[in-house]
Amino acid sequence: MSKKKTQDLQKSIRPNSYYHIYNRGNHKKTIFHSQNDYDVFLNLLLKYLNIYDPIQLISYCLMPNHYHLLLQTSSQADELTKLMHRFMTSYVIYFNRRYQQRGRLFESPYKRKYLPREHDIKRTVNYIKNNPTKAALCRRSEDYKWLWCSDLYFLTFENKVAKQEMELSKF
Repeated sequence: MSKKKTQDLQKSIRPNSYYHIYNRGNHKKTIFHSQNDYDVFLNLLLKYLNIYDPIQLISYCLMPNHYHLLLQTSSQADELTKLMHRFMTSYVIYFNRRYQQRGRLFESPYKRKYLPREHDIKRTVNYIKNNPTKAALCRRSEDYKWLWCSDLYFLTFENKVAKQEMELSKF
């Protein structure tokens, strides 16, 4: 990735914030041909999440020609750009070697959408969860192997709602 594109991606990343990160294959081509491709992608994601801790993975969905991630940045917002650069570069190198290809795998640098409110986060989680069913890859999202949502996020959210309801019930 060029220095200019990296600088553009670093602009406006907020610390301790939520982002929907997504991308798809160049010309909408498949980016996961086998079970091993999905495994390598997830292992690389986990590897770089461990390096760039404390960026938190909230949810992911891997579709045959695209992916969705929901991440929470740390106090050092620029770590997100570093994580994504190293992660995507590693996957593209793996993929191109495996399938004896050259050049771009993805149609563009990853895209990211800032999620400022809890409502935006919930809507994005639902969007990510429903992606496989809308694409007719499964009947129920729970049955899709390449979909995951953090219980920690939902427990935190549910506890917050429960506390608010308890406070309101006092009146």
